[in-house]
Amino acid sequence: MKVAGCGIEELLRHYVMVTEFCWVKLYPDETKKTITVFDVGGVGIRDLAGDAFDFLRRSIHLISEHYPERSLVIMIVNAPSWFAVLWKMIRPMVNERTQKKVKIVSKKETLECLKEFIEEADIPIEYGGKLRFGEGKDTARFKSPQEVALREHVLAVNKRHRVEMVVDAKTKARDLAVLRGVDG
Repeated sequence: MKVAGCGIEELLRHYVMVTEFCWVKLYPDETKKTITVFDVGGVGIRDLAGDAFDFLRRSIHLISEHYPERSLVIMIVNAPSWFAVLWKMIRPMVNERTQKKVKIVSKKETLECLKEFIEEADIPIEYGGKLRFGEGKDTARFKSPQEVALREHVLAVNKRHRVEMVVDAKTKARDLAVLRGVDG
């Protein structure tokens, strides 16, 4: 991402934009709570040095400072055994109320932890649940109505500001099909 000019500040702005989109457009009811899931599966100790560690630390801090009452739980899933050591370094930087909301679970424990807060029908198949939007891999991330709505919102905002965003025809057709309720 650095090669494309995307750094920690851009990632954090994106994170805030997605969070605000959820609150303003998808779930404007102030009583709603978020379930944040950070999947650290496949992440090595070296990956969490520098920028990756900084992003994780700052994003958890951002949640705790700006959305403390909107956060139900912050799950760090598929965590390798060494992740507990990393949490010990991050934990003092996070307020106590948010610390209590953080759950760190191994790959083996991920599905059961998700099921504590989410119905199995709403857990993506990639995590052992039953949620799927059409065929393919990672459908909840790319084909869910919420993700498609976010992409459409970003495209509309970019268009208003005359910012061109490259989207291939296949992706656009898939997104439109999902918005219309047809599997694309």
